[in-house]
Amino acid sequence: MRKIISFFSTAAMVIAPLCASLAAPVAAQATTIGLIKGPLDSVYWHSANNKRYVFPTEKTFQSWYGYSSPDIQVLTFDELGAIPIGGNATYKPGVRLVKITTDPKVYAVARYGTLRWITSEALARELYGSDWARKVDDIPDAFFTNYKIGASINSTSDFNPASEAAAVTTPEDNIGTSSATSPTSPTGANPPATNPTTPPTTSPTTSPTSPRFYTSVSKTTITPGETIRLSETLNSSITSPAITKMDILDPRTATSIQTCTDTSTCSVSITLDIRLGVTNIIFHARGYDAYNNLVAEEWFPTVSIVQPQAAAPSAPTITSPYSNQVVTTYPRTLKIAWSPDNQRRHTVELACDTCGVTGLWSSVTTYSADNYTMEIPSVTLPGDNQFRVRVKAINSDGIEGVWSGWVYFSAKTTAASAPAAPVLTAPLANQQFTNYPRTLTTSWVRDGYKTHTIEVACDYCVSVSQPYSNPTTYVADNYASSYALPALPGDNQYRIRIKTTNENNIDSPWSSYTYFSFKTPAATTDLQITDVLFRDATVNDNLGTLVGLKLNRQPYKVSLKFISPTGLNILNGYTNLSHNYAMPYEDNYVMIMNNLASNVDYQYTVTAEDWNGAGSVTKTGTYHSPSLTQTFVYMDYQVSGTSQQGQVVISPTQCNQVKCGYNFMNKTYTAQSLGAFYSLSENGMLKFYANNIGQGGIAPLANGDTSPPLVSSGQYYRFGVPITVGSWYAVYDEANQMFIKLHVSKIVTP
Repeated sequence: MRKIISFFSTAAMVIAPLCASLAAPVAAQATTIGLIKGPLDSVYWHSANNKRYVFPTEKTFQSWYGYSSPDIQVLTFDELGAIPIGGNATYKPGVRLVKITTDPKVYAVARYGTLRWITSEALARELYGSDWARKVDDIPDAFFTNYKIGASINSTSDFNPASEAAAVTTPEDNIGTSSATSPTSPTGANPPATNPTTPPTTSPTTSPTSPRFYTSVSKTTITPGETIRLSETLNSSITSPAITKMDILDPRTATSIQTCTDTSTCSVSITLDIRLGVTNIIFHARGYDAYNNLVAEEWFPTVSIVQPQAAAPSAPTITSPYSNQVVTTYPRTLKIAWSPDNQRRHTVELACDTCGVTGLWSSVTTYSADNYTMEIPSVTLPGDNQFRVRVKAINSDGIEGVWSGWVYFSAKTTAASAPAAPVLTAPLANQQFTNYPRTLTTSWVRDGYKTHTIEVACDYCVSVSQPYSNPTTYVADNYASSYALPALPGDNQYRIRIKTTNENNIDSPWSSYTYFSFKTPAATTDLQITDVLFRDATVNDNLGTLVGLKLNRQPYKVSLKFISPTGLNILNGYTNLSHNYAMPYEDNYVMIMNNLASNVDYQYTVTAEDWNGAGSVTKTGTYHSPSLTQTFVYMDYQVSGTSQQGQVVISPTQCNQVKCGYNFMNKTYTAQSLGAFYSLSENGMLKFYANNIGQGGIAPLANGDTSPPLVSSGQYYRFGVPITVGSWYAVYDEANQMFIKLHVSKIVTP
């Protein structure tokens, strides 16, 4: 035997013992007092009197164990069959109220299956609460005989449900002494004087290979209301011990339904009108000797009761709304109704064509009507849209019918009044956020309107003298009730409000402002300047010297200070991060220095900080401006199969807005042109620099390459491509959407 956790099954509940064969039970092995079951789903209480008690209904079991999964000991068929049935278990005292369908009286359950009539509804309410009626279970008439009637309850002092329930822990505590033992001596008349033999004292036994008597049923599968015939016949090949009386027992009541004496065959007909979920019954056959000692018992073949399947309900007929009806009233309320069909429950689906965010008719609302109700009295439609509705019925057996056809209708209101202001649900008033990046999702109560406008303003993000100036607005569409805001600029206080627009393009009032703030740990702890890079330029190059600032994350702003050897403050100011150029391998914050002298040491200070100076970091150093001379770079270039020659001039005096560019295909590129590129000297080495925006730039090509690389290859650079004689380069001019292939033929420095 093994111990398992088992669920009590009502789908296959058996109200009598089940056997694997017609063999007589063998002596049971030792089992503990508690719940037991065989290989099938029936559950019994095994008592200390070595008998098993049947839970005749699921609710009887649940009165003791609720919906938990108690430990259940599993036995074999033979082990289970060796434990005789002692009767049916009864409800746990004090837990539920019971009645039978043919008697209106409501009873409280006391110990040992004693039923006590509660004489008034007021008394039931005092004992079991205002919902006492929901605690009443119907006991089938067949099982009502398991109980006995006790004294009526006329006042609250006559019965205490809590005390009754506390007095018992398991069904063992509810088994009376009358059912604890079985008769072992003859009852009624004394034995004949001619046979004064002492009555047998041994337990009844049956040959494991040949039964003492045979059992049969006229049908093994029936529907409720059918009659079957049960027969038991003595096995003539076995004569000892002699059987003088045979009983056929009904397992539902553990009582005899037929007794036959001094005969070899015992039969009875019985009508089974069972409609409470019982699926199998096994009747019990017993044989007694002349002293009324039980000497043999067998089980009849299992009788299966097949519940007839009720027909599914027909589709209801919708009477309101009618097809293509137009709702013009405001608010847009509507009654949904259907013709009476004598079905207990109905499910209604109402769908809107464009109210959902995932597709047409994706917005579906479901309603339920119970207790034979034939309407949903009032539903509110979310807007001037097209709608459709359908209904299906569910009968008292829980069988669902088919859906009715869709009925299409629409709403078109002429209400000129503005909708009410939306109600914000997030952020909360004065809520402080600490997440970084500073993102949040605002939300509001769903109001059925398609479009909502959100306004967010920062106290000092733009102007210290004008707080909350220059607010930003966002639009949420498709009947949304939330919106994910982009990252906010700093640790500040903010305010947010919202308004909606109805189908007639009438705006609601703005909601009240909700104030909230950000205070991020990242703004005061981890900002770092990892490097400062320079890109040299000529004195007159309008592109200027580029100063690249590498940081570990995005700050709010950066500043740069340059001081000449004479102490002249060349630049001391802030540069907004909109000047953020994508440099190779890393993002750099780029600032431009113009008109630096040639061959001079400058002292620089760069600073990065978050809002209001939080997390400020500084890096200092020396920058030596290069010494440049006039240089000519001669190139061959190809555009769309055309070959020409040209040159780029680099000179402190001649590199200006005209000469620093290069003429491709009769297009003049200047220092300010998006398509321009430059060849400048950096630490004595000539390099190409592209002034393209986006994916433009210059890519070195190996000799023999016939086509430029794809733009998406990531091989195009804006800064620092060295120029060597005989090399090939590809230039992508994003501004004019063209590729240029260059070949450097010679470099001349006069």
